[in-house]
Amino acid sequence: MWSSELPTGTVSPDRTGDRTYPLDPSTPDGVDTQPYPTRSELTAAARDRSRAVREANQLRTQVSLLRDELDRERTERRQVVERYEYLLADVQRTKNEPKRTAGVCERIGAHIDAAFTSLRNTVQR
Repeated sequence: MWSSELPTGTVSPDRTGDRTYPLDPSTPDGVDTQPYPTRSELTAAARDRSRAVREANQLRTQVSLLRDELDRERTERRQVVERYEYLLADVQRTKNEPKRTAGVCERIGAHIDAAFTSLRNTVQR
């Protein structure tokens, strides 16, 4: 056993002995470092975890809202396409029938133009 590992004897003024050990040269200033986190480190870690949980919940909420918005836009787009197909079929049917009046064709053409414009605006978003 090395002499640096042996206890040293000290004598107090009232002549009672006390055993002490030499300072460990591997620790700065002889202060023992604790292998466990301090209370402030634990508190900071708990705050960080709480902040991360809140942020994750906010992100989940945002994702849910964005999915709902995407579903609405898909539904709107599908409705525009269905309306456009209906009007197109109506025009095709009208072409095969004998011409009645120019007013009907103009109205159908206006509907098709409006549907096409709406579809183009939806796609450009």
